[in-house]
Amino acid sequence: MNSNKIIFLIVFTLISLDTYSQTTIKGRAKDENNSSLAGVNVILYENSIIIEYTKSDSIGNFQLEKQLLEGIYLVEGRKFGYKKFNQNIVVGTDTKQLISLEIVLNGSEIIELKEVQIVSKPPIIVKKDTIIYNIDKLKDVYDNNLEQVLAKIQGFKIQANGEIEVNGKIIRKVIIDGKEVSDLGSALLTQTLSPNDIKEIEVRFDEKNNKLKESLLDDGKFAVLDIKLKEDLNKSFFGNIQGNFGYQNNEKFGGYSNLFSLNKKVNIQASGENTNFGNNKISLAQIRNIGEEANAKIMSLPIDYNEVKKRKGLSDELYGFNNFTQNDNSILGISINYVIDEKTDLFIGSFNNYHFMKNQSFTNQFYINDLINNIDLNNTQKEYNSKNKIQLKHTSDKIKLKTDLNYIWFENNLDNLNRSQNQNDFQNKHNSNSMFFNNSLEYVFSKKTGLISNISFSDENYVLNNNLQTDNLNVANFLGSSILQSLFSFNQINSNTERNFVSELKINQKSNFGNHFFGYKYMSNSLQNEKKSSNSTDLNFDFLNPRQKLSYNTNSLLYNYQNSIGLFILNANMELSKIEIPDVITKPSYFQYNVNIIFSPNESSNFTLIASNNVGKFPLEKTLNGLYLSNFQTIFEPSLGLTPTNNEIYSIAYFKIFKEFKVEITSAILHGKARNLDNQSFLNDIILQQANQLDNSYTAFSTTFVKNFKKLPFKITFEPEILNNKSNFIFENIIRENFSERYLLGLKIDSKLKGNFDFNYFSKYSHFIFKNDLSDFKNNLEFISNSITLKSNFFNKSLIVMSTYRNVYFFSNKDNFSNLDFSVSKRTNKINFSLMLSNLFNANQFITKDFNQVIFTENENAVFSRFINFGIEYKFK
Repeated sequence: MNSNKIIFLIVFTLISLDTYSQTTIKGRAKDENNSSLAGVNVILYENSIIIEYTKSDSIGNFQLEKQLLEGIYLVEGRKFGYKKFNQNIVVGTDTKQLISLEIVLNGSEIIELKEVQIVSKPPIIVKKDTIIYNIDKLKDVYDNNLEQVLAKIQGFKIQANGEIEVNGKIIRKVIIDGKEVSDLGSALLTQTLSPNDIKEIEVRFDEKNNKLKESLLDDGKFAVLDIKLKEDLNKSFFGNIQGNFGYQNNEKFGGYSNLFSLNKKVNIQASGENTNFGNNKISLAQIRNIGEEANAKIMSLPIDYNEVKKRKGLSDELYGFNNFTQNDNSILGISINYVIDEKTDLFIGSFNNYHFMKNQSFTNQFYINDLINNIDLNNTQKEYNSKNKIQLKHTSDKIKLKTDLNYIWFENNLDNLNRSQNQNDFQNKHNSNSMFFNNSLEYVFSKKTGLISNISFSDENYVLNNNLQTDNLNVANFLGSSILQSLFSFNQINSNTERNFVSELKINQKSNFGNHFFGYKYMSNSLQNEKKSSNSTDLNFDFLNPRQKLSYNTNSLLYNYQNSIGLFILNANMELSKIEIPDVITKPSYFQYNVNIIFSPNESSNFTLIASNNVGKFPLEKTLNGLYLSNFQTIFEPSLGLTPTNNEIYSIAYFKIFKEFKVEITSAILHGKARNLDNQSFLNDIILQQANQLDNSYTAFSTTFVKNFKKLPFKITFEPEILNNKSNFIFENIIRENFSERYLLGLKIDSKLKGNFDFNYFSKYSHFIFKNDLSDFKNNLEFISNSITLKSNFFNKSLIVMSTYRNVYFFSNKDNFSNLDFSVSKRTNKINFSLMLSNLFNANQFITKDFNQVIFTENENAVFSRFINFGIEYKFK
């Protein structure tokens, strides 16, 4: 990053940090007879939005304290049976101000309708560290679940995995009516609850209930989103069930159900879905906190470029098309919370998934500057997956215990038919069984001293069974065939058992200078491997590995520091580690750190700086003996020269809502560098992937500018993004570099028209550049995608019609493809009817380009063809 960019960032940040005045508004509430009034609601408004409120005490006194910008604010006094009191106040630029105010309530003003008193509640109420959102005021007839409502609210951001950010702060837990009914991620609740069943949501940025928080000793703020259900909802049994019938080349049947039973002792959510069209309403990938991530943080920064692309879901947003020709997906799950007593809860979760998918593509492969392959790919994949968890949580004044046991079963069968100048049929069977155990215990000795003990153990067994049939003589000879034949067969079975154990003990000590944690961590990792291979002619011993076991262990000294200094929050983790790997030369010690600094002057502004340097998990699998056939043309070659390496991540993020201008800005710069990249080379139709630790770095910049208009019913979102990657490879014993540059510019227009018409427009310009420093190779992909959604509702909003048109235009070859979806639904109190027609233009392919390390690929991907689907939904109240 050059100096001009750094100066721009600093100036931009300093300009955005406004000066606030600590304002105190105090006084007395009374009636026209000068008698004190208790229980008067005293409300402070900024631009018609409630930013603080209180009530007068038994003798009428009240006091409001708030950090305010210079300007004019409205104070309102309200009590049942009296006319409202309104008075403007002026806040100056002094750092501290005291404003005295008398509130006098006169007369009686009650609005009555058939003896029912009507009280209007504002859509958003802001209190200290808490924001309350009235869902009835924020939803519309087009919203099918809570997540769709949240995505429209200013300050909310829904991540690709379903997790939530509010005003730049991560929501750590989603609860219902103050209770934790599930520990399996935000999406399980927000994507399945109907907004019609919800009264309001309450976002608490500094949760005080220790039972909901993850730690008794951690001083960091813990944000929760509390879903408040409507009082007239039968919470013991509610939800919906839906049946579908559709046609795409043949008849297809499906269904969906999501049922809740929320009670004092037992809370249950049961979900099931079978769909043959597109994606599930909730996917198994969005079920969180099971398995190896059970003790992991909800949000973490991506380490390398491949993880960035996976998280951002670039293809989904850029193209808007599904790159499969058939997709059958079924999921069945249940989440149970049993309240043993007021301090102890038992959580049980089980989610099971079957997925059948076909996709097709035509691919050109380039190595350096040369076209090496034209491949017609046809893939068929069957996947079975089961995630299961049982967890016990106990919280008292001095003890917090969390123990969980997780079991994951996975089976994947891939049939890969490849036709180029040769026949290459590849089958992969992947079976795994994994157990994970985690135990976390905290004990509070006193207000200043505590103890933390964490233990984790995992046992993973997985088998990869690969079979290749090819008529390519170069591939056959490499795999060990010395006999000419029309079709050569090769099979390899790769069996693995991996075990991890982590034990951590920390002492907590609070002082006037902050919160300190001192500790020790021991970690051990072992991997046992066996490779067996056979072919239709000879035996190649390079692909064999008799039973082999590798291991390593790490001993670390830990220190964690937390402190809140004014408006700043500091969290720093440091670790000094000694890593012992047999037959591997390591450093005497490795220093690791994670530093997180947050500046948050108010609930609508947030500045975060993150810096980390950590030793990545040592890749034992890359040092095992024996070559490994990973696909029809790629062979992995291990290396014995690997050592522990550090990964670096740096991030600056800024969030601010300018209330007076109805503007929201989110801006972030992210840089990561990992030394985990293998080398690739190409020879005689074989891609040889050699274990290595080459540099792989990325830099990402993104800004989101959201503008709501006061007098016009529109919201405009402007999103420029830059994502650059640099990766090393070795060519003729010299380290070379690949570069990919991605420039994206997005524009969204969301209407909020009154009446029965609405629309959304989304446009994204994308320009990708791919090149290397070895030759004059350079390839571009430049296109623009546009999407327009029109919505209408008729007959008292019960009949909803929606149509979406998508178009992607490629500048290089003047090619474009279009798609049109149409749906209509009829809603009643209990039953909904829906009809969907998708891809009416029957678009059949789209183009993607990317580096797969050294190999550059151009893909023409087949898409999901035209279909029609009819559904009936019944709602339980």
